[in-house]
Amino acid sequence: DHRKPIRSISFPSSLREIQAFAFRYTQLQTLNLPEGLEIIGEGAFSYNYDLKEISCPQSLKVIEDEAFNQCHELCSLELPRDMTLIGAHAFVNCINLMTIRMPERLGYLGPYAFWGDTALNTFTLPSGIKSIEDYTFAYCNNLEEVTVSEGVDYIGEHAFHDCHNLSKVHLPNSLRELGRYSFLFCSGLESIHIPEGVVSIGDAAFDWCDNLRDINIPKGVTEFTKHVIAHTDF
Repeated sequence: DHRKPIRSISFPSSLREIQAFAFRYTQLQTLNLPEGLEIIGEGAFSYNYDLKEISCPQSLKVIEDEAFNQCHELCSLELPRDMTLIGAHAFVNCINLMTIRMPERLGYLGPYAFWGDTALNTFTLPSGIKSIEDYTFAYCNNLEEVTVSEGVDYIGEHAFHDCHNLSKVHLPNSLRELGRYSFLFCSGLESIHIPEGVVSIGDAAFDWCDNLRDINIPKGVTEFTKHVIAHTDF
């Protein structure tokens, strides 16, 4: 078979939705999405290992589950300000993704959204997010600084699992609960300030944070379960 792979596509301006798995396992390198597009369906561009550039229209509202899963060559991403949803596993193993401009009005960021994005260095959550779902940033090994926006009240299980270079975490006063294993194996973390409004810290939330030397437990904590700070320097 001597057919050349498709590297780019021209979309019509009438396009409003790209259906699930429409371009999965193709060999696209650039993606220029048309103004008017609102929804990118489940797995639509997943496993496009060579995809390097994505131009998103301001009209885009939803990126569904696994839409850009395993796009290994993607380095940067600018998402439109009015987007409302990024689904689960949307950018899993985009291993060269270093910078992301997040939508200002994003209301939901799904679990595993940035799992294994090993080039990601800093991240600020948009103010519309109310929770960080399970495994959202797990195995982001080069992530050094995270700012969790005011309004977030829950950080999910394994949310920052094995982010071993994470050294700065800014938590909001709105936070109420840290899920189980939320910062497991974050060995770069030396200190963390937990806001006074937190009432629950889950199992092994800071287990194997072996350089952690400074942590406060808020007075209002009513649930402090086992191994929260096991295998640390305390």
